[in-house]
Amino acid sequence: GQSVTAFSSPDAMSDSTCGGTIDSTDIYANKYHMELENIGAKMKGAVEESTAMFRRQRRQLPETSQLWNAMIHPLLNARFAAALWYQGESDAGDPTFYACHFPAMIADWRRKFDLRLPFYFVQLAAHTTDFSLIREAQMAALKLDDVSYAVAIDIGDPTSPWGAIHPRRKQEVGRRLALAVWGGPLYGRDVITSGPLVRGAIVNKETSSIIVTFVPGTEYHLHANGTAACDENECCNTSPFEVRSSTKGNWTRADFTVLGNRRVLLSVPEGIIPSEVRYDWEGYPQCAIYNGVGGPDDHHGIAATPFHIAVVH
Repeated sequence: GQSVTAFSSPDAMSDSTCGGTIDSTDIYANKYHMELENIGAKMKGAVEESTAMFRRQRRQLPETSQLWNAMIHPLLNARFAAALWYQGESDAGDPTFYACHFPAMIADWRRKFDLRLPFYFVQLAAHTTDFSLIREAQMAALKLDDVSYAVAIDIGDPTSPWGAIHPRRKQEVGRRLALAVWGGPLYGRDVITSGPLVRGAIVNKETSSIIVTFVPGTEYHLHANGTAACDENECCNTSPFEVRSSTKGNWTRADFTVLGNRRVLLSVPEGIIPSEVRYDWEGYPQCAIYNGVGGPDDHHGIAATPFHIAVVH
């Protein structure tokens, strides 16, 4: 794979406003970027090593703006209805950089093509490398108008003959992208375009539990199902939810129960005062929360997007 820099023009690379998503004078004080930077520092070494391995296994990668100059700029007089994007693995070593330059590239393409250009990306699939931070960085593009995505956390493929970086369930990825397009600005149809989207997490001190709620309309028929890569002895026997201790800062698995096909109840482990909840925040999750019917191979629902949020006491 190539870095986002190869697809970006010199103008996009010099955009200190990250495509207009932040104030350029406050880029490092921006809360979103600071959070990514602080979390990323703890994992950067392992991810950089994995990214370096990808690069060693492949031919010389294009330099900054090289693919823009050779393959995109020549098409500026063409007209496109939208753009579909599946990339990010090569930028896993620097999620803070990606969270700025991905939306900067999108905004620059729109200016250069002089088009509205709705943009749809695939949030990276599960992989041996923990891509949690780069998935989070991809979501910075949602600060722009007319940007949506397809989740793929549940369809990782560790036994793919083309390597785990190329999961085979591309038809399901296409179905989810099609739903995003169908319900987006081009067609505006009344369809569910995503899996359950987290709304909040509320602590009940009396029962030592947390209620996780989801955005209305995305949580219909809420249920759990094993991911495509789950071990048959694990799957949803391993909770996809973890809670963070406000005193020790460590993360601990929390047992879960789906309530009324709308909410999730988490049992807080004894002795923990929770400060945050996260879901499928790992390399290969064993379990996912879906709407609709079935799991990764049923093609009637979509997995929830990985998240981490603060709890409300």
